[in-house]
Amino acid sequence: MGAELHPPLTENDTKRSRRFASVRRGYDPSEVDEFLTSIASKIEALEKAIQRKRAAAERGHAEPASSPLGGPENGYTDRMTRLGMVGVREVERMLEEAKAEAASIVEEARSEADRIKREAEGWSRESVAEARTFLTQVEQDAGEVLSGTQERRREMIEELRATQERLVSVAQELSNVLKPETDS
Repeated sequence: MGAELHPPLTENDTKRSRRFASVRRGYDPSEVDEFLTSIASKIEALEKAIQRKRAAAERGHAEPASSPLGGPENGYTDRMTRLGMVGVREVERMLEEAKAEAASIVEEARSEADRIKREAEGWSRESVAEARTFLTQVEQDAGEVLSGTQERRREMIEELRATQERLVSVAQELSNVLKPETDS
């Protein structure tokens, strides 16, 4: 997800083809590209001048002192070299800042994710505890209802037996009253 950092240029790399990933904050990419293209052109000119001087030194000939970009030698090459080094240092500084910012963002995201995870775990534990408490209360209520139902059933059976006994007693009394008198 983050910008891929580029390794330093090697001899096989083309200086003009190097591109950098865009970031949320930073410099205008087109201005950076323009600056890098300018630096690359100057570095190429300096490298050609160095190659010519080495070749001349190997042949034993001294080449006339001139700038790789034309004109008399007046410190322009040294200034361009220093300017190129400033550009390189600036790019390195920007890369270090981007790395530090990316590390900060990643650490912040990890911290936030950990906080959210801890909150979710806390809510989960609370929900489980509440569910267990509710289940225990439901079990107690069901037990009380069942106990009350059994008690009421026993009371009704006792009332029915008592009623049955009274009815049997009344029936016997009626039977005695209604019996034909055979004694007289």
